[in-house]
Amino acid sequence: MSSIGEFIKEKREQANYSQATLARKCGLKYDSAVCNIEKGERKVTWEELGMISKVLGNFHVFDALVAAGFISQEDVNPVHRLYHLEELTDSDIEDVQKYIEFLLFKHPTESKEG
Repeated sequence: MSSIGEFIKEKREQANYSQATLARKCGLKYDSAVCNIEKGERKVTWEELGMISKVLGNFHVFDALVAAGFISQEDVNPVHRLYHLEELTDSDIEDVQKYIEFLLFKHPTESKEG
């Protein structure tokens, strides 16, 4: 896939959304915004890409960035990818962080000498 626009078009069609419906659900000002993004006539912002990913629900933002060549697969470690964090409250995120710290305490890594 050579562009982020082509990637978005493919995912939009897989999700059976029209360009106008996707634009509306993403809060884009103009119905033609998605058309212009897909044709490469308009740049998509990080925030818009995140909203498109959330609305379509069939890809992660990182997948689009890899497809567009902005990052490589080596930049994304699927083992550590967390989904749906945007749906958590600040309190939930604090709890997740505490749990991570607990796990690190419970399973400390071997100290490196040197």
